[in-house]
Amino acid sequence: MLTPQHGDRPYNKNVVIVLTDGASNDKQDTIREANKLHTVSDDVISVVIGTGIDLAELNAIATDRHHVFDVHNYNSLQSILSQLMQIICNA
Repeated sequence: MLTPQHGDRPYNKNVVIVLTDGASNDKQDTIREANKLHTVSDDVISVVIGTGIDLAELNAIATDRHHVFDVHNYNSLQSILSQLMQIICNA
């Protein structure tokens, strides 16, 4: 997805936000794909919405533990907006 053919600008850093319910159906595949994503994006943010999270998986997706956010529902996304904007704008 992060290619010039799909609008990627090679001189700008990529920031990816992954919205998830907290646990994939295939943890190993998710971590493998997250590792690929880290090769093309310096900032990967994982946002879990709901309960039943797999924290190890979320940490593997995100750049680091400071890029992991937990909200209870979609209405709560507003509560992390300033933190997300800080990461995005500093990329």
